[in-house]
Amino acid sequence: MDMRSNIVLIFIVITLFLSACKSREKVVYMQSDETDWTTIDTANYCITIKPGDQLNILVTSQRPELAAPFNMQAFPRPASVANGGTLQTVSYGGVPHTFDVDPEGKIFYPYLGPFTIAGMNRYEVQDSIQRFLRNQGYVNDAMVNVSITNLHYSVLGDVKNPGQKTFSGDRFTIINALATVSDMTEYGERYNVKLVRQDGANTIVKQIDFRDPALLTSPYYYVEQNDIIYVEPNHAKAHNRDMSSLNSFSVSITNLLLRITNLLISL
Repeated sequence: MDMRSNIVLIFIVITLFLSACKSREKVVYMQSDETDWTTIDTANYCITIKPGDQLNILVTSQRPELAAPFNMQAFPRPASVANGGTLQTVSYGGVPHTFDVDPEGKIFYPYLGPFTIAGMNRYEVQDSIQRFLRNQGYVNDAMVNVSITNLHYSVLGDVKNPGQKTFSGDRFTIINALATVSDMTEYGERYNVKLVRQDGANTIVKQIDFRDPALLTSPYYYVEQNDIIYVEPNHAKAHNRDMSSLNSFSVSITNLLLRITNLLISL
């Protein structure tokens, strides 16, 4: 092998190596040369309530008849029924009632009236209602449970299974959201993911770079209710789509010309 052939071979190897490195940089998440990553404290993170949210609020007590008015449902009066010699007791039950948070961030709670909760988390709402019921003597042993029912998010664009999903709990991350749609495709731009979030009367559009470890400490790391995550396609996919369209057009023109030629020959 002569010197020129050796130079060409070396050039090809270097080009392939650089291409592989470049491709890896495009698809690897959380790229970092640091071996000592900072520990992130997420113990106190909670989703805050926003206008338009829906809450389930359930009040329980050792005396269910006292909790009934706050659960917005009718309860039967206790009664004992003899049936075939067996004594049966009609017991009280309890189910959550859905409260809509109005545009001003309020709900209308029994006996409490308009109650502003926007900006609070569900634990703070629980504590506030529980203190109210106990301090006012309505239900001295009241236990309150609050849950947000509209925890939905949408993932669109170059992911394998796009659509609207649901989640539960306060610490559901944007990486979890990608996992539920089976990750991005090979054409998804890891550094240019758009997160659309409603913040009061404003709509926030944030660019997310999944290659940057700083995402772990970003205020957009955790998914909130009604978030929209959009993964843009890269230039390769756009190019492939254009080439596919061009090829389809060329085939169509070729077929048309062949038909015209055959028609002229047959005349």
